[in-house]
Amino acid sequence: MKKESVKIEITLKSLILILAFILGITALWELRLVFIFLFFALIINSALRPYVDYFQTKKIPRIASTVFIFLTLFLILSLMTVTVFSETVEQFKNLVMLMPQLLTNILAEIFLIFPWLKDLIDLQEFKAQFLEELTSAGGIFSSGISSAYTILNSAITTLGGVVTITMLSIYMLVRKKEIYSSMINFLPISDKTKKNYNKKLVLVERKLGEWVRAQLFMMGFIGVLTWVGLVTPSIFFDSYQMHEYALPIAFIAAILEAIPTLGPIATAVIAIIIAIGSGSSIGTVIFIIVLFYIIQQLESSFVFPQVMAKVVGVDPIVTIVSVIAAYILFGIMGAIFIVPLIAVMRILLGSEINTMVENHMSDTPEEV
Repeated sequence: MKKESVKIEITLKSLILILAFILGITALWELRLVFIFLFFALIINSALRPYVDYFQTKKIPRIASTVFIFLTLFLILSLMTVTVFSETVEQFKNLVMLMPQLLTNILAEIFLIFPWLKDLIDLQEFKAQFLEELTSAGGIFSSGISSAYTILNSAITTLGGVVTITMLSIYMLVRKKEIYSSMINFLPISDKTKKNYNKKLVLVERKLGEWVRAQLFMMGFIGVLTWVGLVTPSIFFDSYQMHEYALPIAFIAAILEAIPTLGPIATAVIAIIIAIGSGSSIGTVIFIIVLFYIIQQLESSFVFPQVMAKVVGVDPIVTIVSVIAAYILFGIMGAIFIVPLIAVMRILLGSEINTMVENHMSDTPEEV
């Protein structure tokens, strides 16, 4: 029996399309910084546009309200830098200086629970290696002209990025018409499709804005709650020491709150390690555990469902599973942005999925 040979032909058109696709992907990768700037500018625009629109209803020009909002935010950040951030940095310095003692105390507690580890771990050698790593990590600040140039270059790049994002955000906010509306008009599609795309993008912008405002509220709420919880015992107990590190821990709690559900747990572990390492009493350690258990319950049972889940419209179980999966696949940034991404995909694909389901149901014959 004669075997049939399979002949694969690649036309010139197919080759050009493949090369164009590869060049397009390469160009997108090389221009990734531009898209990152544009993405953050869109997020800021989504968060602040409702306020600019509100001021416009009060007969205040968009440019004036936009400048007023950015100046207000700048003044708030400056005030926080002078007051809260400066004290936070000071407490961070004290915490770093306490690291060797923290390490010694933690290892002593571990050896007390597991005495057989003393034969496997040399405390002095382990401590020396830890201090060497800590010193080398900070060596960038004193390693000569090349490091100074690197730091200066990074600072200029960061400042340039902040200025670029700010200017893009201002430009978007000043425009009464959304920037994507003009882009859609260039697409070779029908007016009905353009209107449909524009409607979806308006919903996406609104949802992103709600997510940003809800996320900032939750970060501030958890940060303040953590600080109050850590400082309050110092009013009643002179031997209590954790208030000396309340601001750094509260700052960490606020930042980690960007990772839903897992943030308070990670902060609790850090706070417990600091409490044990600083030589705090067993009562203080128990208090830290109870405090962060209450905070975690408030966050997962009340704050998150009432604020974030309601805004984004994603089931809490789906959120937790998605956050864990995104963290495993893409790291911290994936865990932070997976929730708004799910919300956006629901808006963009929701109507198509509903249409497919309805068509399938209509095509299915009714049972007699």
